[in-house]
Amino acid sequence: MPRLFFRLSLVLVAGVMAAPLAIAQQSYSTGIVEKCTPDAVRLCPEHALGSTEMRYCMEAKSRQISRDCIIALEDDGFLPRGTRNRHAKAQ
Repeated sequence: MPRLFFRLSLVLVAGVMAAPLAIAQQSYSTGIVEKCTPDAVRLCPEHALGSTEMRYCMEAKSRQISRDCIIALEDDGFLPRGTRNRHAKAQ
């Protein structure tokens, strides 16, 4: 009985730990995935797509993100409207 409880506990813990990653990866629209994945792979190849580390990396390299990705992020509310205009002036 203790072994069964231990195994069930491990399965539960693994499921709880994996859930946020699955949720994080599903929270982005098709537009963001299509427009921002090339930037993510180019700018932060050392991080897994959809990971917290990837998001931090992309934020750190925000001036290098493509206009298409910024537009997709604006359209889905991840960035305020007008970010694309400020981004274009900064480059």
